[in-house]
Amino acid sequence: ACTDGYIIILEMQLPGKRRMDVKALLNGYEFSPEAKLR
Repeated sequence: ACTDGYIIILEMQLPGKRRMDVKALLNGYEFSPEAKLR
């Protein structure tokens, strides 16, 4: 459950890539404003 109305994402894994912490991922990739998580 998400009682505060938001979640904090600590790690992500893009398709075909290794799992990374979010800080490293955001420093190395450029996401479009329309990008969505699923």
